Amino acid sequence: MRPSNPLKFLVVFLGIPLLLIANKGHEMTPEDKLVLTALRKENLIRIFGSDAIDQAAVFNETLQEYEGTLSAKISSVRFVLSTSVMELLAKLLFIASKRPLAKAPVFIGNEDVLNAAGFLQNASTVVIVHGFMSNYHAGPGMDLNPAYLNSTQKPLNIILVDWSEMAGIHKAPVKPLDRSDAFYFPPARAIELVGNQTGIFIEFLIHFGAKLEDFHLIGHGLGAHALGWTGRRLEVKLGRRVPRIT
Repeated sequence: MRPSNPLKFLVVFLGIPLLLIANKGHEMTPEDKLVLTALRKENLIRIFGSDAIDQAAVFNETLQEYEGTLSAKISSVRFVLSTSVMELLAKLLFIASKRPLAKAPVFIGNEDVLNAAGFLQNASTVVIVHGFMSNYHAGPGMDLNPAYLNSTQKPLNIILVDWSEMAGIHKAPVKPLDRSDAFYFPPARAIELVGNQTGIFIEFLIHFGAKLEDFHLIGHGLGAHALGWTGRRLEVKLGRRVPRIT
């Protein structure tokens, strides 16, 4: 028997295999299931700790995974200044052995705040950038800041770069099975912004009277990658390279 509508028969005949192929692309692979399992709350807490997880991401009980909270923005890159002179004054004013180091927030373009914070124009300047799952006071700066200030008699500035709002656990809200949007990669994509903002801040310090040859940039993990962008920006803008990046 001939079909009453050859065109309809052809569409149905070809449509079934095409539908199966299309649906196959939406099936969860074993790797996808492992990714979703790894992103579940109990597993991330076991790896990173409950405090880090609760502060950095929002857990969706329905989807059983983290939703994105990351918004890369200029205001999330902050700068904190310590100097050898301010540290000496702090030692004279405070007797307690566990007192905090003298630190002051400073801002791009604000010379009054920079001057009030005690920035030393003719001194060496160390810039320290923390990495993933860290911040300016609990990252490498926690050890390097006092180590530098306590090991030299020469004038010294230390700039701690704080990008912790973008450096924690962040799960992008779209494409939950896209492994490029797992919790490490959103912070990794923010480092260009961090590096460029750090470069702009150094340009401001040079405008204030600092010398590029007096800078030593130190980065840990993603912070080191960010400083690659800093060095690139300064070379393009100033025509000179930062003498030392660690």
